[in-house]
Amino acid sequence: MKQEYISYAKRLDTIGDLIISISNLIKSSEEVKILSFEDFQAYKNEVNETIKQFEYAEESLREVNAPFVVQNQHKRSVERFGEYIESIRIIINSFYVSPSNEIQFNESEHIRGLDLQKQSVEEIGKLTQLIGDKLLK
Repeated sequence: MKQEYISYAKRLDTIGDLIISISNLIKSSEEVKILSFEDFQAYKNEVNETIKQFEYAEESLREVNAPFVVQNQHKRSVERFGEYIESIRIIINSFYVSPSNEIQFNESEHIRGLDLQKQSVEEIGKLTQLIGDKLLK
């Protein structure tokens, strides 16, 4: 396999690890509802910091010179990765603090974020498999 392909595949593997790490960080609505105000603020800050890391990774991925044989799939992967980041924003912003410092929950937004997350992860998985298949030919 060409060195260019190996380097590119390693970059994609790093992105996959990031997706797994933030997926493990996201709490269910039931878990968030029982957090104290302070714990909720810490949780939201942690997720927002992780989103910044994802944005950096997205920009890095966008700038990668993908091998010619996978450029179309790479472009779509970057777009889906952006959708994944947006899904995390929607999920975390479905919880907010009311003026009386109570944690509030917007269930419809939460569900919308989870649906977008599921769709983007599925599409990223399919594209990654297709990229791998093309690189191995």
